[in-house]
Amino acid sequence: REIEAGDVILLGKGITFVPAVGWGLAEGLLTTDDTVTDQASSNLTAEVEQGGVTFYVQTGPFSGSADQLMNDVEDLNDALKHFDNSTFTSERTTVTTTTGLTGVSERFTGVNVEGMVATFSIDGTGVQIVVVGPLGSVDANQDAITAMIDSLTEGDA
Repeated sequence: REIEAGDVILLGKGITFVPAVGWGLAEGLLTTDDTVTDQASSNLTAEVEQGGVTFYVQTGPFSGSADQLMNDVEDLNDALKHFDNSTFTSERTTVTTTTGLTGVSERFTGVNVEGMVATFSIDGTGVQIVVVGPLGSVDANQDAITAMIDSLTEGDA
């Protein structure tokens, strides 16, 4: 399904983000979807894609900081190893969304891929965003990627 203006993806526990219009929804629950259970209070995943770039978000219980979550990502490196044995290539930077949520991000590259990981810790929920695509594709889609990360919010679902 192609993302349309006004679509918002629910990540559970009131956490949402606005996907880029025109990207494809590969996985995820829109806030307008009918549900048969209380999925709004669950930890959810979402994936949107465009031109070879995948924007994947995973949530789960986490009581530490965004920095600690990024340390866990680096230690395990599972989110990156299956993407061409990629390695982190940038310094960790602070990311603040338009609603004031603060997280951290790092870029990575591999032989055939590039991307970035951003982590946030929101009231006992860890949010991990992994963006990956062929070389040059992430930079080419940087405005849309930045806008999706900036739209991450915590509120009533």
